Amino acid sequence: MNDTDIIDTILNGASLRLVLHPRNDVQTDFPDMYESFDLRHIILKDQRFFAKTATCHAIPVNFSTYDMATAYSYAYSNHYCYVVNSSPGADTARIYNKNVYESLEFVPVDNFELIWDSKEANGAQPVTDAIAAGKLLKIALLDSDGYWNIHPIHMPSFYIGKNNFELFTDQDAVPFFLHDEETLETLELQMKERLKEAIREFSPRNLREVFDKAGFTFENPEFYSTFYTIRSNGEYLRASTVLKQEAPERYEALKIFADKPIGANL
Repeated sequence: MNDTDIIDTILNGASLRLVLHPRNDVQTDFPDMYESFDLRHIILKDQRFFAKTATCHAIPVNFSTYDMATAYSYAYSNHYCYVVNSSPGADTARIYNKNVYESLEFVPVDNFELIWDSKEANGAQPVTDAIAAGKLLKIALLDSDGYWNIHPIHMPSFYIGKNNFELFTDQDAVPFFLHDEETLETLELQMKERLKEAIREFSPRNLREVFDKAGFTFENPEFYSTFYTIRSNGEYLRASTVLKQEAPERYEALKIFADKPIGANL
């Protein structure tokens, strides 16, 4: 499936998964294997996206003791050459070349359906019905900068006797530069150059050292909260940073998806 098809399916409600095959000559601490991730948070503009796991990945210390207070996430792109590994709790973000994987495949899963579109909506009833039925919801919100922000809903609500709803997305955060095209492009060029330098410094046979050298860590990065309060009247609240909430903004477009009934795709 090409990028256009993947993006079309995402904007029609499909969830996005990722199947990874780490390079066995780089990830030498584990047997040759496949991994998969559920990419719950997607930041999409034009034909380029970063899709991120929830911040729930535990990091072992010496492969034995886990720090329960700190969790990380991974963000993967269909365009950029690097992966973003970050943790707002640990106040850190690093990027590394995605060639550490033998293969990386995005897999759309047709498990949600569109129930409400701000461009066509006539009342809130489809959303209130889905909430009353206990449906899982997620949103795709187009902001004034041209980014689609796709996130799961943590708490949907509607007000009895009133034709409106309010939706609250999962609390999470991404490095601020994921909403900055200029920085993303600059990092792309820097990462390609760092990889060339690392290959010159280390033998290509020592690929683990090559990719370690080619990575980049940010000190005290700024994070962008993905916690949104979304209203049927066209407004939403967001936090430009984790600790700062702004005045209401208006979305350019909003799509709401509900999980499909079991067996709907059989």
